[in-house]
Amino acid sequence: MTLFGIDVSAWQPDEITRQINCDFAIIKATGGTGYVSASCNTQVAAAIASGKRIGLYHFAADGFADRGAVAEADHFVDSILGHLKHRPMLVLDWEADALPRGSAWAHAWLRRVHARTGVKPLIYMSASVTRQYDWHPVIADDFGLWVAAYYDAAPRGFANPGSAPRTPWPFVAMWQYTSSGRIAGYDGDLDLNVFYGDAAAWNKYTGGNATNVAKPKPKQAPATKTYTVAPGDTLSGIAERFGTTWQHLAKLNGLANPDLIHPGQVVRLP
Repeated sequence: MTLFGIDVSAWQPDEITRQINCDFAIIKATGGTGYVSASCNTQVAAAIASGKRIGLYHFAADGFADRGAVAEADHFVDSILGHLKHRPMLVLDWEADALPRGSAWAHAWLRRVHARTGVKPLIYMSASVTRQYDWHPVIADDFGLWVAAYYDAAPRGFANPGSAPRTPWPFVAMWQYTSSGRIAGYDGDLDLNVFYGDAAAWNKYTGGNATNVAKPKPKQAPATKTYTVAPGDTLSGIAERFGTTWQHLAKLNGLANPDLIHPGQVVRLP
């Protein structure tokens, strides 16, 4: 059995996931370390309201400087926490500016998202990229493949496109077989996908109830600023140096007599 669906981003209308008659919609959530799709929440809600399965994807790099795979994975997970209750499939979109970072970077992202959510993400890439890097560690860790390969640019609909392209993976979980999809309900091209499995197989890629383990990453507490009093210092002089008032410093440090400070004393700063 196969399931058919679309993948969308903010380039498509917010209600498109309701308008198209299909089994699933995979929706762009984030990119790099700073982009969050303004359409994601509405597209998710429209898909859920119309009874569709959903996926959420992160576009690696997306024009941002490389701050590391963990930073991008955390940005993705922190942005989608509210949607994990819908048991989405999770995906790393690996193309364009991300490619020079190498397969080890992608592997680190996949492992981080799995550790935080309990869901093993798929990785999306073109068929040619599957042959340009060493993906064996990713395959060994059982991260599935969503492959993109188009026969031509001819308009197509939802129909079994045949056998998926050959890749190093033992099998392909999903195939994006055209970017020229034409489906009733939308006057424009769409990416169309076939998932090789039934609803039960889809659910295995969503991690079941394990999606409840995700938590926001802890925020680092700001460092406390202090100053060590030197000979000749006065509280008013210290205050002027650090852009505050002696009254504020006295209150912050519990000083009953602001004239009594001594060398070596540690003064907290605002």
